[in-house]
Amino acid sequence: MFRILVDTLFKGDADKKWWFHHYAMLNTRTYKPLANHWHLYYIELKKFQTCLSDREGLKVGTELEKWSYFLGTIQDNREPLDPKVSDNQAIKEVYEMLQTFTKEDRLREQYRLHEEFLRVQRTEQARSERFRQQSLLALQAQAQALQAQAKEKAEKESALQAQAKEKAEKEALLQAHEISVQEALKIKEKSILFMKKQGSTKDEIAELLNIPLEEVEPFF
Repeated sequence: MFRILVDTLFKGDADKKWWFHHYAMLNTRTYKPLANHWHLYYIELKKFQTCLSDREGLKVGTELEKWSYFLGTIQDNREPLDPKVSDNQAIKEVYEMLQTFTKEDRLREQYRLHEEFLRVQRTEQARSERFRQQSLLALQAQAQALQAQAKEKAEKESALQAQAKEKAEKEALLQAHEISVQEALKIKEKSILFMKKQGSTKDEIAELLNIPLEEVEPFF
Protein backbone atom coordinates (compact mmCIF):
# COMPACT_ATOMS: atom_id res chain seq x y z
CA MET A 1 0.00 0.00 0.00
CA PHE A 2 1.38 3.39 -1.05
CA ARG A 3 0.90 6.63 0.85
CA ILE A 4 2.03 9.82 -0.89
CA LEU A 5 2.47 12.65 1.58
CA VAL A 6 2.66 16.26 0.44
CA ASP A 7 3.98 17.40 3.79
CA THR A 8 6.67 15.84 5.98
CA LEU A 9 5.59 13.09 8.37
CA PHE A 10 8.88 11.86 9.76
CA LYS A 11 10.59 14.98 11.06
CA GLY A 12 13.36 13.53 13.21
CA ASP A 13 17.00 14.40 12.49
CA ALA A 14 17.71 10.79 11.60
CA ASP A 15 15.02 10.90 8.88
CA LYS A 16 16.06 14.16 7.20
CA LYS A 17 17.60 12.41 4.20
CA TRP A 18 15.06 9.61 4.00
CA TRP A 19 11.98 10.59 2.01
CA PHE A 20 10.97 7.03 1.10
CA HIS A 21 9.84 4.62 3.83
CA HIS A 22 8.96 0.94 3.54
CA TYR A 23 7.15 -0.91 6.31
CA ALA A 24 6.45 -4.64 6.42
CA MET A 25 5.40 -7.34 8.89
CA LEU A 26 8.36 -9.05 10.56
CA ASN A 27 8.63 -12.22 12.60
CA THR A 28 9.46 -11.00 16.10
CA ARG A 29 11.75 -13.95 16.65
CA THR A 30 13.62 -14.19 13.36
CA TYR A 31 12.91 -10.63 12.09
CA LYS A 32 12.15 -12.11 8.72
CA PRO A 33 9.45 -10.32 6.71
CA LEU A 34 6.13 -11.95 6.04
CA ALA A 35 6.50 -12.13 2.28
CA ASN A 36 3.73 -10.70 0.09
CA HIS A 37 1.68 -9.60 3.07
CA TRP A 38 1.04 -6.08 4.28
CA HIS A 39 3.65 -3.77 2.85
CA LEU A 40 3.24 -0.03 3.47
CA TYR A 41 5.21 2.61 1.54
CA TYR A 42 5.46 6.31 2.38
CA ILE A 43 6.78 8.95 -0.01
CA GLU A 44 7.30 12.41 1.50
CA LEU A 45 7.20 14.77 -1.49
CA LYS A 46 8.25 17.90 0.38
CA LYS A 47 11.28 16.12 1.84
CA PHE A 48 12.06 14.66 -1.59
CA GLN A 49 12.14 18.16 -3.11
CA THR A 50 14.48 19.29 -0.34
CA CYS A 51 16.82 16.37 -0.92
CA LEU A 52 16.67 16.91 -4.68
CA SER A 53 17.59 20.58 -4.34
CA ASP A 54 20.84 19.51 -2.67
CA ARG A 55 21.86 17.45 -5.72
CA GLU A 56 24.03 18.83 -8.45
CA GLY A 57 21.95 19.60 -11.54
CA LEU A 58 18.77 18.43 -9.81
CA LYS A 59 19.13 15.05 -11.47
CA VAL A 60 16.60 12.30 -10.91
CA GLY A 61 17.75 8.76 -11.47
CA THR A 62 15.54 5.89 -10.36
CA GLU A 63 11.99 5.28 -11.50
CA LEU A 64 10.79 6.01 -7.97
CA GLU A 65 12.57 9.37 -8.02
CA LYS A 66 11.06 10.19 -11.40
CA TRP A 67 7.56 9.44 -10.17
CA SER A 68 8.19 11.41 -6.98
CA TYR A 69 9.50 14.34 -9.03
CA PHE A 70 6.51 14.15 -11.39
CA LEU A 71 4.01 14.04 -8.52
CA GLY A 72 5.78 16.64 -6.40
CA THR A 73 6.31 19.23 -9.14
CA ILE A 74 3.57 21.45 -10.52
CA GLN A 75 2.96 20.45 -14.12
CA ASP A 76 1.66 22.87 -16.75
CA ASN A 77 -0.30 20.54 -19.00
CA ARG A 78 -0.13 23.06 -21.83
CA GLU A 79 3.65 22.62 -22.00
CA PRO A 80 5.70 19.55 -23.02
CA LEU A 81 6.60 17.03 -20.34
CA ASP A 82 9.63 17.92 -18.20
CA PRO A 83 12.77 16.36 -19.79
CA LYS A 84 13.79 14.95 -16.39
CA VAL A 85 10.98 12.41 -16.60
CA SER A 86 10.11 12.37 -20.32
CA ASP A 87 11.98 9.07 -20.85
CA ASN A 88 9.58 7.25 -18.52
CA GLN A 89 6.88 5.77 -20.75
CA ALA A 90 4.34 5.31 -17.95
CA ILE A 91 4.72 8.92 -16.80
CA LYS A 92 4.50 10.05 -20.41
CA GLU A 93 1.21 8.18 -20.88
CA VAL A 94 -0.21 9.63 -17.66
CA TYR A 95 0.85 13.12 -18.71
CA GLU A 96 -0.79 12.72 -22.12
CA MET A 97 -3.98 11.62 -20.37
CA LEU A 98 -3.79 14.70 -18.15
CA GLN A 99 -3.27 16.89 -21.21
CA THR A 100 -6.33 15.31 -22.83
CA PHE A 101 -8.41 15.85 -19.70
CA THR A 102 -7.17 19.42 -19.38
CA LYS A 103 -7.90 20.11 -23.03
CA GLU A 104 -11.36 18.62 -22.66
CA ASP A 105 -11.89 20.68 -19.51
CA ARG A 106 -10.87 23.82 -21.40
CA LEU A 107 -13.18 22.89 -24.25
CA ARG A 108 -16.00 22.24 -21.82
CA GLU A 109 -15.32 25.56 -20.13
CA GLN A 110 -15.24 27.33 -23.49
CA TYR A 111 -18.50 25.63 -24.42
CA ARG A 112 -20.02 26.57 -21.06
CA LEU A 113 -18.90 30.19 -21.48
CA HIS A 114 -20.24 30.23 -25.03
CA GLU A 115 -23.58 28.86 -23.86
CA GLU A 116 -23.64 31.37 -21.02
CA PHE A 117 -22.91 34.16 -23.49
CA LEU A 118 -25.74 32.97 -25.74
CA ARG A 119 -28.08 32.71 -22.75
CA VAL A 120 -27.23 36.23 -21.63
CA GLN A 121 -27.58 37.47 -25.20
CA ARG A 122 -30.99 35.81 -25.54
CA THR A 123 -32.03 37.27 -22.20
CA GLU A 124 -30.92 40.74 -23.28
CA GLN A 125 -32.69 40.36 -26.61
CA ALA A 126 -35.87 39.25 -24.85
CA ARG A 127 -35.57 42.16 -22.42
CA SER A 128 -34.99 44.57 -25.30
CA GLU A 129 -37.99 43.16 -27.15
CA ARG A 130 -40.18 43.51 -24.05
CA PHE A 131 -38.96 47.08 -23.61
CA ARG A 132 -39.66 47.80 -27.28
CA GLN A 133 -43.17 46.34 -27.01
CA GLN A 134 -43.85 48.26 -23.80
CA SER A 135 -42.53 51.47 -25.36
CA LEU A 136 -44.68 50.88 -28.45
CA LEU A 137 -47.77 50.28 -26.30
CA ALA A 138 -46.98 53.39 -24.27
CA LEU A 139 -46.61 55.46 -27.45
CA GLN A 140 -49.85 54.05 -28.83
CA ALA A 141 -51.65 54.85 -25.57
CA GLN A 142 -50.17 58.35 -25.60
CA ALA A 143 -51.24 58.85 -29.22
CA GLN A 144 -54.76 57.64 -28.41
CA ALA A 145 -54.90 59.99 -25.42
CA LEU A 146 -53.75 62.89 -27.61
CA GLN A 147 -56.34 61.97 -30.24
CA ALA A 148 -59.04 61.83 -27.57
CA GLN A 149 -57.93 65.22 -26.24
CA ALA A 150 -57.89 66.66 -29.75
CA LYS A 151 -61.36 65.23 -30.44
CA GLU A 152 -62.68 66.60 -27.16
CA LYS A 153 -61.14 69.99 -27.92
CA ALA A 154 -62.62 69.96 -31.42
CA GLU A 155 -66.04 69.02 -30.03
CA LYS A 156 -65.82 71.83 -27.47
CA GLU A 157 -64.76 74.30 -30.16
CA SER A 158 -67.58 73.08 -32.39
CA ALA A 159 -70.05 73.49 -29.52
CA LEU A 160 -68.74 76.99 -28.83
CA GLN A 161 -69.00 77.85 -32.51
CA ALA A 162 -72.57 76.52 -32.56
CA GLN A 163 -73.41 78.58 -29.48
CA ALA A 164 -71.80 81.65 -31.02
CA LYS A 165 -73.72 81.07 -34.26
CA GLU A 166 -76.98 80.60 -32.38
CA LYS A 167 -76.33 83.77 -30.38
CA ALA A 168 -75.49 85.69 -33.54
CA GLU A 169 -78.66 84.43 -35.21
CA LYS A 170 -80.76 85.46 -32.20
CA GLU A 171 -79.12 88.86 -32.12
CA ALA A 172 -79.74 89.24 -35.86
CA LEU A 173 -83.40 88.28 -35.39
CA LEU A 174 -83.77 90.73 -32.53
CA GLN A 175 -82.09 93.44 -34.56
CA ALA A 176 -84.28 92.66 -37.58
CA HIS A 177 -87.36 92.66 -35.37
CA GLU A 178 -86.36 95.98 -33.84
CA ILE A 179 -85.77 97.45 -37.28
CA SER A 180 -89.10 96.09 -38.44
CA VAL A 181 -90.83 97.60 -35.41
CA GLN A 182 -89.14 100.95 -35.99
CA GLU A 183 -90.09 100.89 -39.65
CA ALA A 184 -93.67 99.98 -38.77
CA LEU A 185 -93.82 102.86 -36.30
CA LYS A 186 -92.47 105.25 -38.92
CA ILE A 187 -95.00 104.04 -41.48
CA LYS A 188 -97.81 104.36 -38.94
CA GLU A 189 -96.64 107.85 -38.00
CA LYS A 190 -96.44 108.94 -41.63
CA SER A 191 -99.84 107.45 -42.33
CA ILE A 192 -101.44 109.24 -39.39
CA LEU A 193 -99.87 112.55 -40.34
CA PHE A 194 -100.87 112.15 -43.99
CA MET A 195 -104.48 111.27 -43.16
CA LYS A 196 -104.63 114.10 -40.62
CA LYS A 197 -103.43 116.46 -43.32
CA GLN A 198 -106.16 115.16 -45.60
CA GLY A 199 -108.73 116.14 -42.97
CA SER A 200 -109.47 112.75 -41.42
CA THR A 201 -110.57 112.66 -37.81
CA LYS A 202 -108.93 110.66 -35.03
CA ASP A 203 -111.68 108.08 -35.10
CA GLU A 204 -111.49 107.73 -38.87
CA ILE A 205 -107.71 107.31 -38.80
CA ALA A 206 -107.90 104.72 -36.00
CA GLU A 207 -110.58 102.81 -37.86
CA LEU A 208 -108.82 102.94 -41.23
CA LEU A 209 -105.39 101.96 -39.83
CA ASN A 210 -106.98 99.43 -37.45
CA ILE A 211 -105.07 100.77 -34.47
CA PRO A 212 -106.20 101.89 -31.01
CA LEU A 213 -107.41 105.48 -30.73
CA GLU A 214 -104.79 106.11 -28.02
CA GLU A 215 -102.02 105.70 -30.62
CA VAL A 216 -103.61 108.37 -32.86
CA GLU A 217 -104.35 111.02 -30.21
CA PRO A 218 -100.68 112.07 -29.65
CA PHE A 219 -100.59 113.40 -33.23
CA PHE A 220 -103.58 115.77 -32.64
